[in-house]
Amino acid sequence: MLDRKDAPRPRKTPRPNPSASSAVDQRLASPTRAAPNPPPYIPTGNQDSALPSPRTPSFDLPPDNEIAEACSVYFVRHYQVGFLHRATFMQRLAQKPMAVPHFLLCAMLAVTASTTPSIVARFGGAEAASAHFLELARAAGSAELGNISLENCQAWYLLALVDWSSGSGARSAMSIGLALRMAYLLKLENYESYPEATTSAQQIEGESARRTLWSILTADDCLSSSDWRPSNNVLSYLTIPLPCDEDDWNFGSISPTLGPLPAPGSLMGNLTYINSIWCRAARRASSNADPNEPVPWSPESDFASISQTLEAWRAGLSPRLKWSLPNLAGHIGKNLDMPYAFAHLLSHATDILLRRVYLPHFISSSPFHQQRTAPPQVDPALQQFWLASTIELFESCRQILHIATEYAEQGGKINFSPLMGFCVFLSGSMLSFLLKTPWLSPSHAPSAATLVQSALRVLKDLCPLWAMAGGWFQRLSAMAEGAPAGDSPSSTSNTNNQHSLNLLTDLALGAGADLSPKEDVEPSPAAQEEQGVEPYSPNHPSLDGLALPFINFDDLLAFTQGTSALDDSFTWAWS
Repeated sequence: MLDRKDAPRPRKTPRPNPSASSAVDQRLASPTRAAPNPPPYIPTGNQDSALPSPRTPSFDLPPDNEIAEACSVYFVRHYQVGFLHRATFMQRLAQKPMAVPHFLLCAMLAVTASTTPSIVARFGGAEAASAHFLELARAAGSAELGNISLENCQAWYLLALVDWSSGSGARSAMSIGLALRMAYLLKLENYESYPEATTSAQQIEGESARRTLWSILTADDCLSSSDWRPSNNVLSYLTIPLPCDEDDWNFGSISPTLGPLPAPGSLMGNLTYINSIWCRAARRASSNADPNEPVPWSPESDFASISQTLEAWRAGLSPRLKWSLPNLAGHIGKNLDMPYAFAHLLSHATDILLRRVYLPHFISSSPFHQQRTAPPQVDPALQQFWLASTIELFESCRQILHIATEYAEQGGKINFSPLMGFCVFLSGSMLSFLLKTPWLSPSHAPSAATLVQSALRVLKDLCPLWAMAGGWFQRLSAMAEGAPAGDSPSSTSNTNNQHSLNLLTDLALGAGADLSPKEDVEPSPAAQEEQGVEPYSPNHPSLDGLALPFINFDDLLAFTQGTSALDDSFTWAWS
């Protein structure tokens, strides 16, 4: 990263490659540096900046007590960590309700209307309530296009997420772009543009501004994690610190460190970090295979790099942030359960995305497939790598549903975000595949049906909250119930399954087996030809007519695009 004081501001940024690092990736890769001064507050920004339009009495808005209830729901059920300081905002709403900008308030109500009992009752249903405030927020946004302010920047971000979760992906992308451009004009990315903060209130205000930018960058990165729309790279040189510890922000006592890792107790900082890893895996999974990419077991490969970064993040978590029921109870008590569960769900979903692209290789290396095919066979070293990766994939699926079920049972089902729901769908879809191919991972197959039903229960509970959840629920139901058995041994005896398990255990979990990435796992092409083994290719291997489901990445692309591309009448396509 360029030196802070001497870094020129580029006028133009070339269109980034879909597989290139995002702004968040590049910021997290910069060296650690201590902040030279106490944390500043709001930067002065562009000279054209203006205060947002104040709120005026309107028959379109509910009474103040219902607005206060909806805003409380915003902090409890939707954004337990974020850019709005709960105590400060709720005090402002109580003492000077008309001082809250109209656009920001309408955007918040668009988020929370469907989950606020009094507003749902007033409008006769959750859908009607959401539609009403979404229309108000869009109208207010059109009136505020010329006003550059932090509150308007926050409102555009919230409006973008409401549109995206409603299936209006293109409109959402436009709103995120407006929020990002407004943040750029306010210079929220530049630490030196913030005035020095001398009071707790100023420190809280400055952290709110920085969190606003991180929220926008994270959303832009996540919703652009495919070939559909590359992530915006305008702010790749930002110099602000990652979000601080929640308690430090609550009390206005912030000592940020400018480094690549989040503060140990910062849930939002850890969410930002794990989201950047997820987005790297998503861009890789949704892009066309690069024939020049190193083999996945090479330390130079993206697979190895992302895997190692993910494991380092897990190892660096403080004891309070590691997953356990006592820790979950503690975070529920502090109203921080949603980001706590979210971080762990997203980490395991990243494991799945990393490995799912290699599913055909897992199949061709399985003991069942090897027994029924003629040479060439898969090299034993390669087979060990693929079988170990198969176990890791389905173990990540199990972990996601284990966490999601425990979280829902503790009363957290109303606090699932759309991305959390997608993690559940991703896990359930892979386990539904395992239902038809139990020989692929015999150790996980016996519990697959139960876990898929758990995924369906979670998604069904989310259907009233998020439009996307309905598509996921219907598609997963079709996957679990509509797939024919085909030429798979799903009806074979337990003896055959146990035999496959024994082979897999011997090959992938043998005593002293080293499963770490190696450059020399694959023999040379000449040696492979001499031995009659099939060399590795980034293309899908031939499965010799074995009737297996064909899995593509429509689910990932539809999710990042914010569309309802999941066909309600979906059935497995068999090759």
